[in-house]
Amino acid sequence: MDQSNSPPKRLRNKHKRKQKAAVSSAKPSSLSRSDLESLRNFCDQINYEEISFESWQQKHSNLDLRVPIWISTALARDGGEALVKFSRTTTNRQSGAKPIKQSVSVSIKIPAGTREGTSFIIEGSGDQDSEKVGNLIVIINLKST
Repeated sequence: MDQSNSPPKRLRNKHKRKQKAAVSSAKPSSLSRSDLESLRNFCDQINYEEISFESWQQKHSNLDLRVPIWISTALARDGGEALVKFSRTTTNRQSGAKPIKQSVSVSIKIPAGTREGTSFIIEGSGDQDSEKVGNLIVIINLKST
């Protein structure tokens, strides 16, 4: 028997398999030409703007309301109008009065080809305080039929 400090053969093989798996997972996956083109098209469609955190915080205040709605796949495909019912709060911080809750209905246009997860922003329809007004953010979900 060999009394050296090397690990048994089965452990050495297991270690080699782990190293090989780590190396193979580190290699970039090869994408087909159509996949690369689709990825480029997707990246070209993304719009972004660099802003400071303070600007973002002012733009996305806690007065914004996020309201999910469920629409039919036919409405998403063909387009049309959807009624969004929600309640918003109006607060006058200066007078110290109690917040007022109002029930509101807004009709929004759904463009043809709308996808699940699409958001529509209706400016000035969110919660209100004495200084600012938030936005209504409508998030589209598709009904499963």
